[in-house]
Amino acid sequence: MTNKAAAKQIKQTGQSLVEVALFLPILVILLAGIVELSQLVITQNRVSNAARTATRFGANGGEDEGIVLVALNTITQTLEINEDSWDIWTIHGQVNAIGDDIDTADYTFNHVYGISNTQLFSDVVAADI
Repeated sequence: MTNKAAAKQIKQTGQSLVEVALFLPILVILLAGIVELSQLVITQNRVSNAARTATRFGANGGEDEGIVLVALNTITQTLEINEDSWDIWTIHGQVNAIGDDIDTADYTFNHVYGISNTQLFSDVVAADI
C-alpha cells in the first residue's frame, strides 16, 4: 500500500511541474508586456509635462529660444534628446478685443527645434516615403 501512495505522490509532483512549465512562459510574457506598457505611459506623461511647461513659459511672455530650453530641460531629465526625433513648433496668436476668440489673421508659426519631420499631409510625396 505504501508503494501505491508513493507512486501517486510522484504522479502529482510531475503534474504540478508540467503545469508550472506551461504557465510560466505566459506569466513572463504578461509581465514583460506590463513593463513595456508602463514605460509607454511614463514617456507619454513626461512629453505632456514638457509641452505643458513650455506652453506655460510661452504664455507668460517667453521667447522662442526660452520655450525650446524649457521643453528640452524638462524632457532631458529622463528621455534622450535627438533632433531627428523631436520637433518643436511655436504658434503665436492674438486674442481679439472682446477676448472671446483668437484673431486668425495674426497667427505666426515658427519651427524652432528639430529637422522638421512634422509636415502637412498634403505636402507628403509618396515616392519619398
